[in-house]
Amino acid sequence: MNLIAFTPESIIYPYNIAAPDALQREKSRGYFSNAVKATAELGAKIMTINSGYGYEKEPGSESWQRSAEMLAILTRIAEKEGITIALETLRPEESKIVTTIRDAKRMFEAIHSDSFKLMIDTTTITVASETMEQWFSTFGKDIIHMHFIDGNPYGHLAWGDGVFPLDQSIKVLNQFQYEGFLGQEITDERYFKEPYLADKKVVDQLSRFF
Repeated sequence: MNLIAFTPESIIYPYNIAAPDALQREKSRGYFSNAVKATAELGAKIMTINSGYGYEKEPGSESWQRSAEMLAILTRIAEKEGITIALETLRPEESKIVTTIRDAKRMFEAIHSDSFKLMIDTTTITVASETMEQWFSTFGKDIIHMHFIDGNPYGHLAWGDGVFPLDQSIKVLNQFQYEGFLGQEITDERYFKEPYLADKKVVDQLSRFF
């Protein structure tokens, strides 16, 4: 298999880019550092990641600083390993650090490395009332990967099970000459018993554009 991108789990597992607890932060640093090295060892060129999350009532500046510091550490490792970290936004109930295009731009400029780029998750940008056109107009070729899925607007759904305009989305990809992969981050529990049916549905929906 040719692995395109490696994603270390950071929502279900107790590892957090912006971990507020000192012990959790140290364990998270080891976990994500190993993930960068695993990405390179597996032959992938991209490791996808998010900003992490802090305490609900702490000042936003504190969680932001922890996230930026950890991402900077991981980016330096990525530079040495010859891979690129791609940052995605989270939904507002998941984090208060990088949830919008403005947040992503701020973090992108703060890290400032050729080994640190961005990716689009069609669900999270739609929840934030943003469009793919806005993202490509802002970041251009610095968008190197996508979670290209359907939604309503929540949910990570197979194409055809949500309300996102697939035809228009394909036109935008062509308009901005996107050359990366279209990752299918399909996580809704409706697909758990027979996940291959979701894969087949996606292929059927996308194949008319091939």
